[in-house]
Amino acid sequence: MEDGGTLTIARPGKPLPHRIKLTVTAGPDAGASVVARQGAVVGRAKQVDLRLADPSVSSFHVELRATADGVDVHDLESRNGTFFEGARLSRAVVPIGSVLTLGGSTLRVDHDVATDEASAALGSFGPMRGASPAIQAVFAWLARVAPTELALLVEGPAGSGKETVARAVHAASKHASGPFVALDCVGLPREIAEAAFESNESVFSAAKDGTLFLDDVGKLDLDVQSRLLRALEGGPRARVIASSRGELRAAVNAGRFREELYLRIAQARVVLPPLAERPEDVATLALHFLQSLPEDAQAVRRLSREAMDELKRREWRGDVRELRAVVERAAMISKGPTIGTGDLAFERVLSAPREPEIGAYREAKRSVLDDFERKYLEALLARVGDNLSRASIVSGVERHHLRDLLRKHGLRKK
Repeated sequence: MEDGGTLTIARPGKPLPHRIKLTVTAGPDAGASVVARQGAVVGRAKQVDLRLADPSVSSFHVELRATADGVDVHDLESRNGTFFEGARLSRAVVPIGSVLTLGGSTLRVDHDVATDEASAALGSFGPMRGASPAIQAVFAWLARVAPTELALLVEGPAGSGKETVARAVHAASKHASGPFVALDCVGLPREIAEAAFESNESVFSAAKDGTLFLDDVGKLDLDVQSRLLRALEGGPRARVIASSRGELRAAVNAGRFREELYLRIAQARVVLPPLAERPEDVATLALHFLQSLPEDAQAVRRLSREAMDELKRREWRGDVRELRAVVERAAMISKGPTIGTGDLAFERVLSAPREPEIGAYREAKRSVLDDFERKYLEALLARVGDNLSRASIVSGVERHHLRDLLRKHGLRKK
């Protein structure tokens, strides 16, 4: 393989609870080593687990984590790359004892065999539940971080529960009696950012003595990031928790996110594993969602074995949020005492849309959408009758908009 190519040795495996040991074998920091439980990040930034002085190493160069198959190597879009046996790695699993090259330095990766530290695990944290080792390790880490004043960065895919984590940490912190203020950072205009971060009525003032949650902070443009950093350096009297769908360390390396701001908001960091990688959590979560429904809700709270098996087979691209929506919807529409596979399949009851007639694009598109809307609404009413509130819950459509749609298709007069 030519230099600069990308080698995938194996797919990343499940993380293991034991620790990883990194030893620098060549370069300015030869002889340095570190042992880390949750995996380790190597680079030049202050907050990495193994900090190197090598100028050819990126701020956040590579992340390494023990797995069942070896060591998961995740290059964080470093400038000079991470190499194994002459091949440049993007994401790969290498054998225990492998030697990696980072710029002008090399390091050996091993499992640490020390047994003096017990594997910490918690089955819950706040409203969150889980049976997998991966999520239980996350809960244990959150339990340690919550009572501190450390700014926390929560990373994970859409729907994985980042705001739920933030609220749970707030509730378990010294700031629990204060306000919880959430700011959506997606597309935040500069003029609004000035008021949000620098005015007397800023989000920091609103969150005084409480927690400020910066949702999807990686979406801020560089100018707004500078404004946020200045506000943070002014000494906000609030605990700061930020979230990101993407890998912010890679964004730092690429110049899309300011390193100074990253260091300020990621004094502690946690990554939520996707639900697709921990299918053993599906049953625990599904039952928890049913038990969490309001006592006065007209909903079924039991799942058939077949329905549970169906839930475990799904991919859950919308992660935990999608699972919750499916389970709660099924509980609302089930006609029997137990949720069955038919209740879970409600969103699939519509037949495939008919082939559009070839003609003017707008007219053809409108025709297909109208056909879909009518079929969907007819199937919805067949399930819930004329109860608009229940139809709104099941469909996820606001009552007023749902009423307009029903009138449009002649399915409701009032």
